[in-house]
Formats: sequence, structure tokens, C-alpha cells
Amino acid sequence: MRIFTGVVVAVVFLLAGSPVAAQETVWFVVAENPIIQIAHGDSYLLPLSRPEDIADARRRIAEGPDSGVGSIATVTIAVGGDGFNRDVRGAGTPAWSWHVIGFGGFGDFAIELCDGWPTFVEQDVQAF
Repeated sequence: MRIFTGVVVAVVFLLAGSPVAAQETVWFVVAENPIIQIAHGDSYLLPLSRPEDIADARRRIAEGPDSGVGSIATVTIAVGGDGFNRDVRGAGTPAWSWHVIGFGGFGDFAIELCDGWPTFVEQDVQAF
């Protein structure tokens, strides 16, 4: 398993405005920011359960770059679908053959080795 990063877009997929109970999972869409530039046009779903991570994601969505929360989500992935992870921006919202199993946080930078986007990961999931 390797870590890869994606850029957070200001879209909440589920439970955006509700308070978060302990260990409740809130799903966020991760994609390129359409205001800046769209190079790949794909997305994936990021499950967050820790209240502080959920709060950071919501703050990033609400306040954008001025939030102090990085725009890059660093995650660990595993081979195989989980029934949730999919390209919600793609026609028919196709499922990916990989899913997120860990969240490392939001940052502003990541090394190139960790760089990836959903379609790129899908081409060789084992490499990630």
C-alpha cells in the first residue's frame, strides 16, 4: 500500500450540516477545484470519522483557501471496492476498484511519489 493525495473540492456528499456523533462516518467528495483548473475531471469519496477531521473538511469547504486547512487530502488506499467509493463526477458514477482505508490529514504539499488522482490510481491500483 502506498499513500496518495487528492485535492479537496468544496462539495459535501453526506451529512454536511448535521452534528457528528462519535465515530459517525461523514463522506466528502474529493476532486479538483473547478474554479482553478480541471485537468482530470474525476473524484473519489473520502470517509472521515474523527470529529476534528470532519471539522477541518467542513471548514475548508466553508472558507476555502483562507481556512488554514490544506487542499490536499492524504489517504491510504486498498485494492477492492467497498460499495461506496466511486467517481461521482463521472457519467453513471462508476465505482472504483479501490477504496480509502486511512486518512493522514490535509496538507498544502506532498512529495511527487504520493501524487495521484483517481483515474491514475485505477490504472494500476497495486502500485499505490
